[in-house]
Parts: sequence; C-alpha cells; structure tokens
Amino acid sequence: MRAAPIPRVSICLAKALSTLAKGLLQFSFMLLFVFVVGFTPRQGITILDILAVYVVMASLILALAAIFTAIAIRITSHDLVISVANLVNLPLLFTSNAIFPLRQMPDWLKLAASLNPLTHSTSLSRYFLLGISSPSPLQIHAGYMILYTLACIAVGSIVASRYL
Repeated sequence: MRAAPIPRVSICLAKALSTLAKGLLQFSFMLLFVFVVGFTPRQGITILDILAVYVVMASLILALAAIFTAIAIRITSHDLVISVANLVNLPLLFTSNAIFPLRQMPDWLKLAASLNPLTHSTSLSRYFLLGISSPSPLQIHAGYMILYTLACIAVGSIVASRYL
C-alpha cells in the first residue's frame, strides 16, 4: 500500500467503505433473522423507517471503521490491534443504553452514556423499529451521530495522510 501512487487518505477511506459494505450486509442478515424468528415492529412501520435504521447503522459503522483503521495504522502488531478493538468495543457496549436503560443508570454512567455513539444509534434504531423514543429529541441523536461520524473520518484521514 505504501508504494501505490494514490493519496494515503483513499486507503483509509477504502478500508472504511469496505467495512461499511460488510457491516451492512451482516446487519441485513441480522434484521432478516429477527423478522423470521418473530420480531414485531411498531405499527405503521414503512420502508423509510427501515432505510433510516440503515443510515444510522452506516453512520456508526463508518465512524468506528475510520477510528479502528487509524489505530491499526499506528500499531504494527496484528494481535495488539485486536486487543485494542476489544478494549474499546466492550466499554462502548457497557456504557450505552443497549443493555441497560439510561433512567436506571447512576449519574456518572449517564454522562458516559450520553457521550457514547452507541447510545445515540441505539436510541434512533429503537425509535424507527419499535417506536420507543428516548428522553432526548431524535434531532440531538441524529446530529450527534453525524458530527461523530465526520469527526472520526477526519481523524482517520489525518492519521492515514501522516503515517502511511
């Protein structure tokens, strides 16, 4: 990759887009699976709601792929990259509202959850699929996801241009 006559940023973006394609394919299979096993969405769900969930998932996948690509560029050991990914992924899961509702969290954990992109993507997905809205307006969640994704892509691009 270092000898290729292409901009270094395109390597990072290509990796993120590759991860996006694989992630959305996996998400499609999981969504199909939950419908097959009996998931009942909210009343009046439309194709636009399903597309909105895909946009939310795409935003989360792109952001995390860009950050993990930036980390992988700086780390030379394959095993260490996987360890760092687990070190980041597990706290993201446990400090979000994916497993435990925000209203029952202690104040310090609510603060961590409010900064966690997984909390915002979970809230948006629950709204579009189940009709469950969070205490925060959906515009806040959507705006956070857009800004977070753009910031992660920018960080990944900067790291790729400097260190590849």
